[in-house]
Amino acid sequence: GNLNYKQVRRAYQRRTRDNYLLASLLWRDELLAALDVLDLSKGHRRDTRDDLANYLAGSVDRDYLREVVTETLMARQGWRVDQAQHENVGTSQLKRASSRFLARRLTKQYH
Repeated sequence: GNLNYKQVRRAYQRRTRDNYLLASLLWRDELLAALDVLDLSKGHRRDTRDDLANYLAGSVDRDYLREVVTETLMARQGWRVDQAQHENVGTSQLKRASSRFLARRLTKQYH
């Protein structure tokens, strides 16, 4: 049989962004540091990374969170896998990309 498609509604870009997804780009220690700056880390030091991301996401507005995530990702050092450990694995574009490039690329979609 033949398939016929009917357009139910026009496609649109999602206007609301999920702060949790943006906060989840950060590592646990980075989430705690961001909460420390806001003086919100008290009572949350033993929380899981997901809980910290959820708490940070609910505590700040999207623009501030995007700024924090961008700055944090750009400041990361030593996070790449040493190429000597993976000599038989081809070099990917991500391994060659700078932290600044990745930060802009990852947070651009949350702008």
